[in-house]
Amino acid sequence: MGVTAAYEAAKLSEAEQKEIAERAAAGKEIRANEIAQKVAEKKAAEKADKPEEPRPGGDDYEIAHPESITSLCYSCLYYSDCNVKTGGTCQKCDKYKNKAEAEKTDEQRYSEEQDRIDRETKAKLRQQAENEKMEHLPSDTEKQPKLHRIRLAKMSFEDVASGKKPFELRKNDEGFKQGDILEMAEYTNGEETGRIIKAEVTYMLQEYAGLAEGGTASWQLR
Repeated sequence: MGVTAAYEAAKLSEAEQKEIAERAAAGKEIRANEIAQKVAEKKAAEKADKPEEPRPGGDDYEIAHPESITSLCYSCLYYSDCNVKTGGTCQKCDKYKNKAEAEKTDEQRYSEEQDRIDRETKAKLRQQAENEKMEHLPSDTEKQPKLHRIRLAKMSFEDVASGKKPFELRKNDEGFKQGDILEMAEYTNGEETGRIIKAEVTYMLQEYAGLAEGGTASWQLR
């Protein structure tokens, strides 16, 4: 007697188990599906003899109708030919093959493959967009004020140092921004004198009529 047949026989009474054991000892074939059918019939008979319990909730009670079966047998490609069907007890079988999957057409498989590729592509594009977004986040370096070193002729340097000239008119070819620091070095005869003034850009006037392209900047001395 096989393991499955013995498992199903264990659900019967002692007298029925003894009868099955005697048949097995006599060399007769014991089929698990026959025993399972006998168990099912016995349960059905017991249920029929048992008086119906009053429904909870009165007349509004509705009987549940489960739509899914956990047993592998009913979804197996070999269900009709299998001689070891166990109904709702089968959870694992070395011969199981999903009937719905095995009977899919080439068109269905192609469509499912395309859907899978589309899902993966969308996921990759989404991840790529997230990565690019993270790469372009402002860094701590970009948040720091930028230092610009510019040259000033001796006359302009004196005017800036005295406070007479609190602005600078020049082309914005270095990306000046509000908050940046200007390091203005004095030059005379093409050489640096060593005198330097540092100032912060507090205001920028750009695209104003009468000014050359690039605008101008003003600052406060530190």
